[in-house]
Amino acid sequence: MQRVIILIFVIFAFLVTLQEAKPADICQPTEFRCRDGRQCVPQFFQCDGEQDCQDGSDEVGCSRIFSRQR
Repeated sequence: MQRVIILIFVIFAFLVTLQEAKPADICQPTEFRCRDGRQCVPQFFQCDGEQDCQDGSDEVGCSRIFSRQR
């Protein structure tokens, strides 16, 4: 029984890791695909005044007037 619990935990941890590190080619409709193609961030992070993409592409071309504070 203990081995089953450990196996379930390992599988769960693996699935969580996959979710966090998903490739950008499978971004959800509510996500912004970073220019480098390696990252997806929520759309509301785009033009919020903070670089959320590692390449900073979520802040490129943003006007200060439209930038939001978090």
